[in-house]
Amino acid sequence: MTAYVNDEQKKEGAYGKAVKATLAATLAAGMVPAAAAFADEPAEAAEGNDVEVLAANPADLWQGGVFAMEDNNGNVVELKKDAAGAYKTVELTFNGENQLLVPVSVDPEGDETTVESLKDNKDYKVYYQYNQNVDKPEDGTWNNVQHPQTVGLANNRANLFRVVVEAVAGPYKGAKQAFQFKFVDAESDLADATLYQVGKDAADFSDTTFEYTGKPFSYGSSEGNVGLLYKGEALKNVSAVEFYGNKGKVADLKNAGTYTVVVEMTDGKKVTLNEKLTISKIDLSKAKYEFGTSGATFGDRKIVKIDGFDDESAIANLFDIECAWPNPMDGNAKGEYKYTVKVKANADKATAANFEGEGAAVNVNAGTTIGAKNFKYGNDQLPETKTIDLSAGEKFDLSKISVDRDGSNKLDKSFVKVTVLDKDGNVVDASKLNETGVWTVKVSVDAAATEYMYAGEATCKVTVTNGMIATEDVLFALDGKAVNGTASVKYDGTDVLKKLSVSAKAGDKQLVQGTDFDLKVVKDGAEVKEAVEAGVYTITLTSDKYDFAAKKEQLVLTIDSIQANDFQVAAASLLHGEEGSKKIGYTGEAIAPVVQYDTGEKDSDTKVIWKDLPAGSYALTLEYAEKDKNGKPGTFKKVKEMKELGFYKVSVKDAVKDDSIAISGKELGTFEVVEGKVFADVKPGDWFYDYVYAASDDKVKYMTGIGGTELFAPNQTTTRAMAATVLSRMAVFEGAKAGDYMNPFTDVAYTANPDKDPWYANAVLWAASTGVVTGYPGTTEFRPGNDVTRAEFCIMMQRYAAATGQGKALAAGEADEILAKYEDGAAVADWAKEPVAWAVKNEIFGGYKVLNPEGNITRAEMAKMAVAFQAEPLKIEK
Repeated sequence: MTAYVNDEQKKEGAYGKAVKATLAATLAAGMVPAAAAFADEPAEAAEGNDVEVLAANPADLWQGGVFAMEDNNGNVVELKKDAAGAYKTVELTFNGENQLLVPVSVDPEGDETTVESLKDNKDYKVYYQYNQNVDKPEDGTWNNVQHPQTVGLANNRANLFRVVVEAVAGPYKGAKQAFQFKFVDAESDLADATLYQVGKDAADFSDTTFEYTGKPFSYGSSEGNVGLLYKGEALKNVSAVEFYGNKGKVADLKNAGTYTVVVEMTDGKKVTLNEKLTISKIDLSKAKYEFGTSGATFGDRKIVKIDGFDDESAIANLFDIECAWPNPMDGNAKGEYKYTVKVKANADKATAANFEGEGAAVNVNAGTTIGAKNFKYGNDQLPETKTIDLSAGEKFDLSKISVDRDGSNKLDKSFVKVTVLDKDGNVVDASKLNETGVWTVKVSVDAAATEYMYAGEATCKVTVTNGMIATEDVLFALDGKAVNGTASVKYDGTDVLKKLSVSAKAGDKQLVQGTDFDLKVVKDGAEVKEAVEAGVYTITLTSDKYDFAAKKEQLVLTIDSIQANDFQVAAASLLHGEEGSKKIGYTGEAIAPVVQYDTGEKDSDTKVIWKDLPAGSYALTLEYAEKDKNGKPGTFKKVKEMKELGFYKVSVKDAVKDDSIAISGKELGTFEVVEGKVFADVKPGDWFYDYVYAASDDKVKYMTGIGGTELFAPNQTTTRAMAATVLSRMAVFEGAKAGDYMNPFTDVAYTANPDKDPWYANAVLWAASTGVVTGYPGTTEFRPGNDVTRAEFCIMMQRYAAATGQGKALAAGEADEILAKYEDGAAVADWAKEPVAWAVKNEIFGGYKVLNPEGNITRAEMAKMAVAFQAEPLKIEK
């Protein structure tokens, strides 16, 4: 006979042999919902409204939805599915920085509503996990990453990662989807990086050509240098760039030719680019020339500059310049002087090799050069700029253009040439002046037609708009909230412009940013492309189609710096997220606790609002001590990382001086890294929080998480097989050997070989042998996959208590008295009255106004009943 005793009922030394449970499978295995109930085995009834059980339909909609993803730089990441419809693992190319897969939105299947801003929406939770088994994640373990931006996911390319998107409230509550991603070495495709010439705008990568200028090129971010473009962005973490020609490494890169480019990363790895750097020669036949004079006579004129090459002394030594004179006897004769430019036969060969062809230039010598003030539009001087509003019926009238010869007499119109150019300098039809855009009207005197009596030209930049945009037609929103005129935010290390949206209308037309208008952002007098650091940013709208002049400064955005004085380690970094806890869960990898600062603000409950310090703005100082035999810390010594089990003194300090956040150094306390279980879907504040962790404690192990994940699935329903397993673990039942049990069930395979039997077989037969469970009346079936109701689990618990000699018995007539206290007490079936009332009396059930006995019991409810009735497993005494 086997007698069961509670640990608290026996003194040390009186125990029999303690047998540890060896059921290897988790409770998650074989979860097949079923509608059947069983008449002789009533079920559990949990706390009426304490758990919301998600219906299948919203979860299905979520699972079948279309998700949109970006990386943490805002680049769209394409999600692909395999033949079975599962999402494929996304590959992010390692670039030496923290990289993430960031959920943006989801269109649930069959639902017209798009859920936006998943990561910033309180109804949805986004968290990250890693798995050391990249090839077979199902054989590994998914571990939470406390704070990916701080830990640095990309620093461990050996792991597989995933981002989990979970609905914690709203219509899809309980539904979740996970997307796996991994990092591949940049070396695998870094060779595909391309070259560009850095312009005034550091974000302009459009100039991909290089031409000899006589000045050396080098790699760098300054204007004119060689830049590297990788996946649409300037390549980061570059230590050095080397250039190689036919004769080896080139120290002074300036001569025309083709060069091999070798990039050295900050980690010391070198990569040879597939693309060669080609510096082209200056084609003298296409070059533009500038003339100058060293004397009073026209005959002394000379070319002083070639477009792209302005070394006057070099020009004199490099080129022969010949001129075809209108009158060879008169260097001052009027007309076109045609110059021919070619490289001297005796010029320095190395320098001369950078030029090709022969140049042709024309310089006009006229009797009178007409100045800009003589070019007229109507009665006024031709303006340098002019704005035309088509909506007001305005137009630029070319017939109004004229040229005054000497202030009073106009030149004949046959001597005046008018040309319209687009913004790129291409000649277009004059009708373009009737379309929105920026055009240049070029007015020139045809010198040849005047027999070189007159020459000169002037231009007018014409901006054609389709109406002035009124102030009230421009709306700004920051984080979805309307702002007007000014806005202020706290520095958080992110680009605030990505949180800014602009709506502009022209009449009834909704304008499109990037097509109809652009944003111009200015900080400290310079135009910028992002708003990250603290300071004042002036944001204006610009357009070559619409006039935004009515509101010059559309928005003044201030990013306030942070002065942080009080800090704490974020609850998310702590084991179970316990408030006030000093324990951090062991991961096997370096741990970087997230540090938060006191914002000085309070919520509606007058609690201090803490926010995470921006990643990279702070550093941790760590001292480590092993645990001594008394469980206390030994001698502390400084270490570089928090990883091993033991104690750590943690202090925070400022990592970057003169940035937008000032951090006063502070000791955060002593923390212990311990082995412990953390469930991503069980958080402080959940009613079941304490019960789930008590049931999954290493000393208890009544229930475990979902196999291969860091999830407990608290709202998932349970089956008869799972219920029998939990009860067997409460008794620390190990399982029988072959022949120990008669198997009464035709739907439970049993050989006493765990490798062949279902994961629940031993537990079910143990429970049947003790009378804790029975089969379905009139059948030989146990139906292990059927769901268990709340009343049914009450019966199992009552039978378990009887088999182990625990619990408080009911007095005669007490059941009706107990049930009468509940709104649905009268609805409890006759067969369930006694076990449900017994569970209430033993304080493992009830607690609300209703009992809901026919509702299916959830995993969280089962965990509560198990640990509330019996905090630790029994020992087996034989």
